Amino acid sequence: MAKNNSDEPRTLEIRKYQNRRYYDRTRSGHLSLQQIHKLIIEGYNIRVLDAKTNEDITPKVLTQILLEYEPVKLDMFSNELLTRAIRGNDRLLKDFVDVTSGRRSRRSADRKSRSIRCSVKPII
Repeated sequence: MAKNNSDEPRTLEIRKYQNRRYYDRTRSGHLSLQQIHKLIIEGYNIRVLDAKTNEDITPKVLTQILLEYEPVKLDMFSNELLTRAIRGNDRLLKDFVDVTSGRRSRRSADRKSRSIRCSVKPII
């Protein structure tokens, strides 16, 4: 696994050019999408920026990798869930992903906890 001295995964800074080429700025070399996939499996994190706009396109590249190299993993998502993701409100979708991946903020968790406590009636 790719680790640095602080025992945290190393992040590769990658630029994507219009000709669909990827350049690893961290290690100074061109990469294919398949090589990026292999590096992720080896434990590297990636950050991909569009070379022209400087936009962070990491989620798009990770999705492309899933589609091309890990399509079986997409089977864990039901058609209904994928359809809702396409139709859904961006904020609701982000909240759903945050909750299911454990990234929900502490304040949100506390608020939800108070809400649940207030709505539970004691059994007598």
